[in-house]
Amino acid sequence: MSSNALDCPVLDEIFAVEPSLLQAEGDVFIVPPDLAVVLLELSALVLCLLLVTAIEKCSFVLSCVVVLLCIPRIRDIGFKECRKAKDLYLWMSKCPNGPSVKFLVSAVHTMEELKLTGNHLKVSRPLLTFSSNFEKDAHWKLLKEMLLQIFETPKDHRKAKPFHDHVFVFSIVDDHIWFRNYQISVPHNESDKLPRGGLDKMTLIEVGPRFCLNPIKIFGGSFGGPTLYENPFYVSPNQIRALQKKKKAGTFAKKVKAKTRRKRHEMANPLEPDEFADMWKD
Repeated sequence: MSSNALDCPVLDEIFAVEPSLLQAEGDVFIVPPDLAVVLLELSALVLCLLLVTAIEKCSFVLSCVVVLLCIPRIRDIGFKECRKAKDLYLWMSKCPNGPSVKFLVSAVHTMEELKLTGNHLKVSRPLLTFSSNFEKDAHWKLLKEMLLQIFETPKDHRKAKPFHDHVFVFSIVDDHIWFRNYQISVPHNESDKLPRGGLDKMTLIEVGPRFCLNPIKIFGGSFGGPTLYENPFYVSPNQIRALQKKKKAGTFAKKVKAKTRRKRHEMANPLEPDEFADMWKD
């Protein structure tokens, strides 16, 4: 994605700044005043789009992301990182002081792919539910709190509806966090209107999407810092692909060895000449 494709003069002005103009002091980039004023005028959505484009274009480090996002009213960050057009990683961070966590996203199924019957309003407030095993270990408690602060509706948000019609479910299975989204379905007829506490008549209908989060590391800072937790069961996608290639190579080697053994067996045990082989040639 390029700045020209966005057709935005503000972004064109920002991308006109050369990376060499950004002075570095240690691990922190100093943004020029003119550029900082323009960044402060951007909305959070346009700023996130800018960051992804800037990283792809200029190869900035994650510390540059932290500097650009250290503006008022931005405290929770979700940053998607794609590698080799195959592997998707998700960073969740508290800005500017952390902590932060890095996930490997797998088993992604979109709403278009699933074609489920559930539905809910776009800007309605979700209920967040967590399985009981989030309370077992300290790192799961920390992840639960980060998910709460990132996925919950901000207080007094001007676009939030004053009711709940769907549920976000986070469950831990095999040291992975599984996400599901369900619609809260209630009777719509006036005669079947539910009284207070009539939860037994409510049903849940899955909406989608689905995905799985495999925690890799938890850092003490924002997008870095001391490692607070490292998943001992994590295996990188590169290692999995390497093992699959070795397995395929081993299958081919077995076929070659079997073919060689067959030839040796035929040479060691030649067939006796057939006395009826030339019977019908005449």
